[in-house]
Amino acid sequence: MELKQILCFVTVAEELNFTLAAQKLFVSQPGLSRHIQNLERELGLILFERDNKSVTLTPAGLHFLSTARELLHVSGDMLYTAKCLREGMQGKLKIGYQGSARHVIPPLLRDFRKNHPDILITLEQRGAEQLLQQVQGGALDLGVAFSVIHESMPKYDDLAYHTIARDRIAVFMDGEKAQHYQSQPKVSIQELSEETYIQISTNVNPGYFEALHRLYLQNNFYPRRILQTPIMETMLLLVESGMGISLLPEKAASVYFPNVPYLYLPELSRPLHIEAIWRWQNTNPCLPIFLTEEAGLPADTLRMFPAGK
Repeated sequence: MELKQILCFVTVAEELNFTLAAQKLFVSQPGLSRHIQNLERELGLILFERDNKSVTLTPAGLHFLSTARELLHVSGDMLYTAKCLREGMQGKLKIGYQGSARHVIPPLLRDFRKNHPDILITLEQRGAEQLLQQVQGGALDLGVAFSVIHESMPKYDDLAYHTIARDRIAVFMDGEKAQHYQSQPKVSIQELSEETYIQISTNVNPGYFEALHRLYLQNNFYPRRILQTPIMETMLLLVESGMGISLLPEKAASVYFPNVPYLYLPELSRPLHIEAIWRWQNTNPCLPIFLTEEAGLPADTLRMFPAGK
């Protein structure tokens, strides 16, 4: 049984005229008759009573008509759903994010959800290395993270990166230290070398650890004491308790502890980029919609790599 046969049956049943039904379907009348005959043979039912003057539905045909209409309605829904999935109007988008980049997520999702309510979005927080691995392996469609997470890692040639936000490094410290340093006319990072530096663990975010290491060397000093911790909340709690200072992205850290004071130093002027990360070969049709509408990626850039780099 084919949908074409069902469509022919329903059209004849509504018109009760083979000539008019054939014209409506843009098929020949003999072709329409063959579709009806084949359907009747497959069903083992006579659907129409017909003579030279009239066409009427048999009791079996009248009973079958409601089911046939339902089949056409369901097939139409299926085709529309397939079109929506193909064009990314419906579907699922799996996004992973680095904890320190979480402040950029709400505005992105709020706008996207408003414009595409039928796209289901899942969010998962991941450590730096795991985030890249899962985007590369296809477990995640998109990653949102600071660029430093991949700058000191093995290069993934099939991953693409696009800046969606920027942050800057600030020196976070407790209120007493902040008052002390803010009272001085000028503070350089070398003057902070005796402080205990509280940093994210190298095994959690080796990229940021390496970025700080390079920053120290560029400024001709190295902290005498470094205390590592795997969680940003713990870092800032230690800072707020007067256990040390920490060099962190200003906006990201302020989300966790908005009342922890911080200083800007000229030596720390390097911008920190927050990126959308995806795999060129990802075929999820929802992904290019998100990248163009929310990540600001030009559509022409995506068309350059339709199925691979």
